[in-house]
Parts: sequence; C-alpha cells; structure tokens
Amino acid sequence: MKKNIIALALVMISVVSFGQSVLLEPGTASKRFVVKSTGTTYGHFSTTGSFGADLYFKNSATGDGNTGTDMGSISTFADRIHLGGSLSSQLSLGSNGQERIRLALDGKVGIGTVSPNYNLQLHNPSTGSSSILQLTNETIGTTSTDGLYIGENNSGNASIFNQENAFLGIGTNGATFLQLAPTLKACLSCLTPAGKFDIWHNTGNTATNPHITLKTTVDASNGMIRMENSTATRYFGQYFNLSSATAANNFVSFDYGGTTPILDLQGNGNVKVSGFTTLGDDVAAPKIKIKKITSTTSASQGGNVSIPHGVSSSKIIAINVLVRYNGSAAEAWVGNGYTGVTGYEFSYQYDGSNIFITNSPGNSANILSKDIKIVVTYEE
Repeated sequence: MKKNIIALALVMISVVSFGQSVLLEPGTASKRFVVKSTGTTYGHFSTTGSFGADLYFKNSATGDGNTGTDMGSISTFADRIHLGGSLSSQLSLGSNGQERIRLALDGKVGIGTVSPNYNLQLHNPSTGSSSILQLTNETIGTTSTDGLYIGENNSGNASIFNQENAFLGIGTNGATFLQLAPTLKACLSCLTPAGKFDIWHNTGNTATNPHITLKTTVDASNGMIRMENSTATRYFGQYFNLSSATAANNFVSFDYGGTTPILDLQGNGNVKVSGFTTLGDDVAAPKIKIKKITSTTSASQGGNVSIPHGVSSSKIIAINVLVRYNGSAAEAWVGNGYTGVTGYEFSYQYDGSNIFITNSPGNSANILSKDIKIVVTYEE
C-alpha cells in the first residue's frame, strides 16, 4: 500500500513539474480521470496558459474530446465562470437530494419545475402551498414582511402588494398609470390621491376623449353603476339604456333600492322625476308634483261634469282648467270665467274626490261637449 501511494505522488509531481497528461484507468473505459497539459484547450483543473481551464463531465455516450458538460473558465468565456453542455442536455441545480432549478434547452428557467413554460416559471410542487416571489433590499429589510410580494395561493388567488408603508405604482411607457397609496387610496394618472379613487384627465374632455367610458356588450337596459351600504340592504343605482335608435328611448335612470326609477334623463333632453320637486332654495318652497287629467264638458248649458282627481284635497295647491272650443281639432282653448265673448264661460270647483266643471247657464253655447284638460299641482 505504501508503495502505491509513493508511486501516485510521483505521478502528480511529474504533472506539475513537466506539464504531462496523466491517465488513470481503473479498468472500465467509461470511468476515467484525465489531467491534460497546458498545451491543450480543455480538461485543465488549472493552468498558466492563455487557453484557460475547465472541467468536463463525460460518459460513454459523449465520448472523448470537448463534448459533454463542462464547468470552468476558458478563453471563450473569459469574463465569467461557465457551466454548460455541448450536447442536447439540460442543466439543473439541486439541494437535499432534490432538483430545485432547471435550465431547459430553449433557455427557459424553471424553479420547482423541470419543464418551464415561459422564460422564468416559479412553481411550488408541495400540495397546499403557495408560490411567492419577494423583492427586497438592504434599506427596507429582508424579513418575510418586507419588500414587494407577488404570489398565488393554493386556492388560485393571486396577490401583488407592497409590504412597506409606501406607494405601489403600475405604469406603462415610462410613466405611472395607477398609483396605490398606503392609505388605501388609488389614483389614475396622478401620484397623490386625495379621495378613495381619483381620476385625473390631462387633456380636454370631448365625446371621443372622456374621463370614463362605460360599455355594455348587449343592447339592453342593463348598464349600471351601483353604490350600496356594507350589508347591501340599501343601494343607489344608475342604469343606462342605449338600445333604441330613438333618442327619447335612450336614457340614464337613477333609482333607490331597485324600485321604480326616481329620475330619468332621456336622450332627447327630457327629464322625468318620479318624486316631489322643490324649485329654488327658499326653505318654505313646497315639494310639488303635477298631474294632468282630461275629460269632456257637459252637452248642455248649465250642465256639469265631475272628474276624479285622485289627490288629497288638502295637498292641492293649484288647479288649471282649459276647454277647447270651435271644433275638436282646433288648437283654441279658453280658461274658466272667460266673458270677453259670449258663449265661452264655465267655472270649476273641487272637493275631496272630484273636480266639477260647470257650463255657465245661457253663456256657454260654444263649449258644449268639448275637450277639457286639467293640470293639478299638489305638494308632498
């Protein structure tokens, strides 16, 4: 045994001293240990030559020469330590008896997977675990609650958030588009949101350049903006309908609690208010509604007709009555009590249920059996 050790030592000394190759062949052609001289490019552990030094890992399939997997610093890769394969073989790194990182033949890198789908894929092979990417630096710290967190849990929920008490910006073309503040406020096209959600517009508004555009994929009255309380028991909704070619049938509606719309803004400029309306800022101004009623006058002078008004008489503020004359198609109307010309006089009164229109005896010949239109104004 002592003789073998001395012989091996002499061989190694000769390699160092004379730059000669040494071949150790334990009897199996596929198991070799080769140290080459400085005169060849590959196979060096170390060298003082200009070609560099690297270590090759070979098997019977790769054969002799510069094939197989190599690791080292050679002149071709003089600015780095190179680890690569000259054949169609992938590279992997592992720990604790398991592969951790795979470099595929097409240059894709997989962490936790042997078949990455994209340039970089992070995969957690453990059941019920999350895949998380964390970015930190020395200023903010290196704990699990520092830095930028990008992850997806085992339920398929994904998260991107800044774990620091600082802003998170998302942008494009070199500028921040969405700014998320640590105060749980957000802003589009600005850096310091004041409200819960701010939208800034840096150019003038036009029909083709609005602040916000809402679209629906179907022509139906189902576009909606909704505001509700925390329990969703009360809400205020804004609907829009753009399904008709007629402007009057296209509208924006506001409602409360999903009941009948309380306000309609129609495409032709008309406004419909379902509730009572206060005009002006006088504290004594009444909240009013208006209704229209139509009927026909009595066929005889001195006769009368009764017309239900459907309003509590104590709430009625005003009643306006007009009667058509000189033919049903003529747009000629006369008000109550008119005596400027003979034959057009009538009067009205009302009680808790009806409005009574009475033709004046002997002075109403021109308004017999004529159209009546009544406008009733009443308060809340």
